[in-house]
Amino acid sequence: MKRLGAVVGFSFALALIYLTALTGNSDAIDAGNVQDTLTLPAGKLDANHTIGQTFTARADRLDAIQVSWVASPKIDADPTGQITLHLRRSVTDTIDLAAASLKTSDVRNAASSKFTFAPIEHSAGQSYYFFLDATAASISTGTLSMWASGEDVYPGGQLYVDSKPINQDLAFRAFYEPNAFQLVQALSGSIQKYLRTLIFAVLVVLLPGLILFFAVKPHEIDATKISLLILMLIAFAVALLQIRDVAAPLWVDSPPHAAYVQSIVQQAQIPLERFYHLGYHVIVAFVVRLSGASIPDAMLIVGQLLLVQVGLSVFLLSRKLTASSFAGLASAIAVWFLSPTPAYFVTWGRYPLVLGCALLPLAFLAAISLVERERLEGWTFLFAALTFAALAFSQIRLIVFYFTFVAAYAIHFWFIRRRDAIGRRLLHRFLLLGGVASVFGMLWLGALIARGSTIQSILALNAAGPVIDLETARSVMFSHHGIELLVLAIVGIMVSLARRTFFATMVSSWYISVALIAFLAQMIGGRPYLEPALVVLMAFLPVALFVGNLAQLLLLCMSFRGARPERSVAESKDCATRNLTLLRLRFLAPLEMTSMIGILLISLIGLAGIRDMVNVVNPATILFFDADRSAMEWIKAHTPPNAKFLVNSYAWFDSTYVPSDGGVWIPIHTGRTIDFLSANHDEDIAPWMTEHKIDFVYLGRRAGMLTKSEFIFQPESFNVIYNREGVKIFQLRTKTVNP
Repeated sequence: MKRLGAVVGFSFALALIYLTALTGNSDAIDAGNVQDTLTLPAGKLDANHTIGQTFTARADRLDAIQVSWVASPKIDADPTGQITLHLRRSVTDTIDLAAASLKTSDVRNAASSKFTFAPIEHSAGQSYYFFLDATAASISTGTLSMWASGEDVYPGGQLYVDSKPINQDLAFRAFYEPNAFQLVQALSGSIQKYLRTLIFAVLVVLLPGLILFFAVKPHEIDATKISLLILMLIAFAVALLQIRDVAAPLWVDSPPHAAYVQSIVQQAQIPLERFYHLGYHVIVAFVVRLSGASIPDAMLIVGQLLLVQVGLSVFLLSRKLTASSFAGLASAIAVWFLSPTPAYFVTWGRYPLVLGCALLPLAFLAAISLVERERLEGWTFLFAALTFAALAFSQIRLIVFYFTFVAAYAIHFWFIRRRDAIGRRLLHRFLLLGGVASVFGMLWLGALIARGSTIQSILALNAAGPVIDLETARSVMFSHHGIELLVLAIVGIMVSLARRTFFATMVSSWYISVALIAFLAQMIGGRPYLEPALVVLMAFLPVALFVGNLAQLLLLCMSFRGARPERSVAESKDCATRNLTLLRLRFLAPLEMTSMIGILLISLIGLAGIRDMVNVVNPATILFFDADRSAMEWIKAHTPPNAKFLVNSYAWFDSTYVPSDGGVWIPIHTGRTIDFLSANHDEDIAPWMTEHKIDFVYLGRRAGMLTKSEFIFQPESFNVIYNREGVKIFQLRTKTVNP
């Protein structure tokens, strides 16, 4: 039976390694070749017409190009029809360097298609031309085209229709498949670039978690602890590689966080008017003051180190709930190398949520200690109070997860120990914790009101933010290796519930309760603090816990033992052999063969996921490029400190407009102020700019409601004073500046 269990366990683990190695994306976005301006169709694509684009690759091993389709409502495509992308050195070349095809019937309006081919080794800095054509009779009814810009927005090439140049650019993205050498080079460059920031950020972010890690049996070093530290270093490297092509924190959430950090750094005090996300802002400001790093760099590094801390926190929680370090290791590996979240939160700039993910398991651990200990000790209560306060100040929406977990754990614990009459003890402890939290919250609200705030303004301020729809949350959780993890978690849930373990019933009831609270709150109406989409995105935590528990059960199935080593030692007549065996038992006893094999297999599963996790950044959320960094230096050198810039914007959600390109970072990088349109405009923009005292217009490489042609074709009102790498800066004619 043991042998059968070992065979089943080995086969399951090897199948997972094989599946993980074959799934997921291995290529990364070439950040310099993202042209997402979708203005109008490029032209007709059929057997008689082609559409193409020239571009310059920024990275070696170019391996894919993605385009966006414009298709008529009804397209009847020949089942055998194909669309082929041809990659060549230039427009005049007749030989394909690479080619890739897809079925015409697979094309959908407003969708994108990615054409993948064998990597081109030395592509960095090389100019290329790709074009698409269709086989004869592949489209019998309807028309097909691709999205393009309405003007020349991409500096590295231009659009070609039927091999003729057009002063526009195709909407496209280029990808490359990094090899081990490229990743090592990128990692080395990141460490050199951020070394000083890394040193201080590690001390602030990771050191507390490592102290907790070694606090339990500090003198006992086993295979699991050694493996966790090694994998933690690998997770650290993966986290740095995820931002290797990122010039500033991502998406529209990051600049407001940077502004609050800047306020804390400059004023050297905590801003009482805003407590939401305060934990993350204070940590970054502390790292900035210690290391002297720029705010964007500190935000990037702190965010990535928090991802490492999330895995360590999940390890501690999983180890506690399952009483197994091996289960904790499997849970940490799931978070670091397989799960789409929390790593994907970085691509949205949701850094406070990442901090909340790191603190939530620690707050759970503190609450468990408060429940289980026979006597109420000061340090136990202090740990519970501090972790709860840190969680509330970092991501207030996660306190619903906290309270629900505490309730579920206390109820299950009371049910098991109900004969010991511990109900009153639990009630008193949580009333005490709740009382302290309430007093602290009332004092904070009192301080806010004393400074002129109102309850309504506080609630409105901290409830503001974009709503993530369920479809987006689902697509994120099913990306990367999310589906495989979900299947593993379902298997783990079924096995654990069949065994009727405390772990399975408690974790299941906790997460189901949170989901019910979120969906009921949405049904009531209004804007709930806990959105169903957030519950879906936070599923990584119960999934990791169940995957860890399943790994522990598989390890037990694989367990096998030979002759008792003590007997072997006693029967040995050779003194040297006996001493060597005793030495092995003394130092290697914790490294039992089954555990070592299990750790090796689960580590290989995790490491197979690295090829996908290093490319977690979504290119659609990159607003700031190296071209913007150069423009910021120019602004600091050539514009007055009190200059005000108009930056591009677009409708984000619920008619809320936000900046759409790298201009949003002007205040952080240069100290100048910005403004942007908060509604669509149809009239001349010059009067609005005069009314809002705008001096300059900054238009970066990402699209928005403003176009460069609006200013280029008004030379009587605007003067181009900066035009490099796709970034243009215009000046009102009423002002003068030395370019």
